[in-house]
Amino acid sequence: MIFYKTMKEKLSFLIMLFLVLGAPSCNNKKFDHVEVTKNERYSIAYKNGKCGVYDNDADSLVTALKYDELTYGRRASNGYTESILWGCKVNGCEGMLSIICETNEMVEIIFPKK
Repeated sequence: MIFYKTMKEKLSFLIMLFLVLGAPSCNNKKFDHVEVTKNERYSIAYKNGKCGVYDNDADSLVTALKYDELTYGRRASNGYTESILWGCKVNGCEGMLSIICETNEMVEIIFPKK
């Protein structure tokens, strides 16, 4: 059993207990929700009505949270590099997004509104 000599020790203990147990639950959520895809490495992260591609292995966003909609396409390989292809919508325009798996570099093609 723990005995405390002074009120200061009791207060210090309670503050430390709060910091250890209570503080982590006060953190803001990183995303509103995360949608898994057919590819276990990449997910779609949503926050404030926008979405972006999230790398589960690197625990970080690959793209900005700027898309209105993302759709997982497929994995493509040309023998040298492997890419993940996505369909995307941003500001009413549709397009395609390709992410190179080795480096997480991306190429985005957005088609203008007709």
